[in-house]
Amino acid sequence: MNPVLVIGYGNTLRGDDGAGVIAAGRARDLVEGVDVVTAHQLQPEHAEAVAGHRCVLFVDASVGRHTLGVTEIWSRERQPHGSTHTLSPAGLLTLAQEVFGKNPERSLLLEIPALSMEFGDGLTPETSACVEEALVHIRHEAELFLNRV
Repeated sequence: MNPVLVIGYGNTLRGDDGAGVIAAGRARDLVEGVDVVTAHQLQPEHAEAVAGHRCVLFVDASVGRHTLGVTEIWSRERQPHGSTHTLSPAGLLTLAQEVFGKNPERSLLLEIPALSMEFGDGLTPETSACVEEALVHIRHEAELFLNRV
């Protein structure tokens, strides 16, 4: 198992909304030291993988952003019970802690700007450029954790 997990999520049939999935897929092929999960949305089933890694990078598209956002995230004190259709990265970290008793040392949310959510499977040029920028961050985090003793 690699030290870094990249979870890319979104809908690849809605234009830029698929940026997180595309970035994660590219990371699988281009970045040493990462495990990759792709999904339409975060699911409780992802908690085990989150608990088993030292660093988790959540990659998603974000409407309203114009630049790549990189935010450190932590688990919340309590996971609200009920619908899992809106499970957030922080909620998934909390679930990993509650169920498996572990959290990664570092967790980041990379938000890639989504300019078009029209039906289709391509990214706008601006979003494609931010996917490349996200890959630089993913590579950097992977190198940090690969070089730790």
